[in-house]
Amino acid sequence: MGKRGRGHTPNGRSKRKGQYMPLPYSMTQHPVWRSLSGRAVKVFIEMRGRFNGSNNGKIRLSLEDGAKILGMGKETVRRALQELERKGFIVQTKAGAFYGRQAAEWRLTDCDCDGYAPTREWQQVSIETKDRKTKRGSGTGPCEWLTDPV
Repeated sequence: MGKRGRGHTPNGRSKRKGQYMPLPYSMTQHPVWRSLSGRAVKVFIEMRGRFNGSNNGKIRLSLEDGAKILGMGKETVRRALQELERKGFIVQTKAGAFYGRQAAEWRLTDCDCDGYAPTREWQQVSIETKDRKTKRGSGTGPCEWLTDPV
């Protein structure tokens, strides 16, 4: 019986076809990541898929593209981006412009950017849980018991 390898060439590259998108275990197990809404996770994965290793800080996702690709409304994409920014997973590096149809540019905080190490702002965000019974029905959304960072 032949020896089974791990699917790597002698120089360490994968023999498998296709690309993959790593999400750090330390991030996906963090309470702040777990507090994200489903729409925010979906938008983050789309943005992470646009990262090519050298374009961090220049990642674009327009509300229109996000809505079309992800099957959401533009306002839902906007709220997801705001949530990701508020919780420290993305940082806006350039504002978008309605005239000229320029999408905002973003930096992922879990990846290197311009030679600098990841900033991982989400690690500094604190989440307080409150009694859900006192907030239920207030109409502020499914994550209403979470507090925003100051």
